[in-house]
Amino acid sequence: MALAILASIGAEAPPGRFVVDVRPVPLNATDPAQTRVGPLAYRGGLWLRSPDPRFGGLSGLQVSADGRQVVAVSDCGRGFTARLEYDPAGNLAGVSDSTLTELLGPGGRALEREEIDAEGLAPAADRGVLVVFERSLPRIWSYRQLPPLTGPPAAQPGPPFDDECGGNHGPEALANLADGRLFVACEGSGLEGEATVAWLGRGESWSSRPYLLEPRETGFGDVFRPTGATLLPDGDVLVLERRFPPIEARIMRLSRAELEGDGPLVPREVARLAPPLTLDNFEGIDVRRDASGATLLYLVSDDNGCGKRPNVVAPRALQRTLLVMFELLPG
Repeated sequence: MALAILASIGAEAPPGRFVVDVRPVPLNATDPAQTRVGPLAYRGGLWLRSPDPRFGGLSGLQVSADGRQVVAVSDCGRGFTARLEYDPAGNLAGVSDSTLTELLGPGGRALEREEIDAEGLAPAADRGVLVVFERSLPRIWSYRQLPPLTGPPAAQPGPPFDDECGGNHGPEALANLADGRLFVACEGSGLEGEATVAWLGRGESWSSRPYLLEPRETGFGDVFRPTGATLLPDGDVLVLERRFPPIEARIMRLSRAELEGDGPLVPREVARLAPPLTLDNFEGIDVRRDASGATLLYLVSDDNGCGKRPNVVAPRALQRTLLVMFELLPG
């Protein structure tokens, strides 16, 4: 049974809202008793589904400080918002009041086809929302916070992205740093790649740093690549990495001291999500602290299933839109 349903499947959604079916998922379907992955304690997971062809492709992720609202963007040029619901133990249990918003370009114009690929989110200094886009026009735009991701954006000074950050291997991870700079990491390309590029800076001042990738396993699959990032309360940064094939994800950590230094960035693995654990194409990550001081970590996956052109229905994705929550335990 679904934990929370905005409207029954096939029903007409209110203006601005859309139909979503929300179903719980365990950490490990083959071992429902498993609740830990290293220092991560599972605190609930949801499979979000909708017959609306606009839904899907979710990437960047932001969760409000009180944990009540989630905001994401899609690679089809849309913003997604929803109210998060929790059970009496504080575990993630459902969503409600879901909305989809078409992202606009400067001046309020509609986005062109080559502009829609939104990949990462971070808070803006003016309390707005920063969005990083990849593909043919990698860039950072700032949207207003209320309502989230609405209205025309303001173009922000960003890194001088080069060929390493072009096309489908462009900027995906975006995070604030404790010293006021931004961290932007590109997915990168090439099966034999030993590093991708990360940019640190603000305004017109940016510096590039190699972000080291784990060597490819001999003869099989891709390397792990950064797809999301978020700032921890202590100034460290968590970076979400995923690879395909095989489908796996890792939570990596960059120390504040390393981010304030120079030289290559060498992330340290915190936890790895691999079969038979519940996972998919995870591309968004955020953290918050609850009233008890616990650090809660949220992940969202891109099902590659949204319609990228008006009135064109995307084929039903084989992947899933997952929204999961963990507690990052100390130590």
